[in-house]
Amino acid sequence: MGRGDAYEIKDDPDRAIQDYRQAIQLNDDIYSAIWRYLARERAGENGAAELEANAARLKSKDWPYPVIELYLGRGSPAEVLSVASNPDENCDAQFYTGQWHLLQGNSPAAATALHAAAAICPDYTFEHKGALAELKRLNL
Repeated sequence: MGRGDAYEIKDDPDRAIQDYRQAIQLNDDIYSAIWRYLARERAGENGAAELEANAARLKSKDWPYPVIELYLGRGSPAEVLSVASNPDENCDAQFYTGQWHLLQGNSPAAATALHAAAAICPDYTFEHKGALAELKRLNL
């Protein structure tokens, strides 16, 4: 998944999409499914059907499954934030709700969530790096 994340942070969703697909095929990784969805949406594609299919193969509805529910229109940012129960989940919740707001065209709400993710996510995580990249794209 790491190379796909690097492509996504560099704003190259087409290459990221391919890497995430490979990661999903190898091990049904929930984060790869989420990142592939985001890359497809950023590339102007509709990633919802594929995300739904990938989610159906998952054996667990544990974290970060609430993020998938949000992206599929079956949850809200507030719900994702409320079920995050530890620092790693709080980091994810802020970052992925920020991404959701970007997809909805709500830059102010996205910026708030992404600033929170940048502040609480460990520097080495893709969510931290992704939040900084998104904020840079937003000129914030």
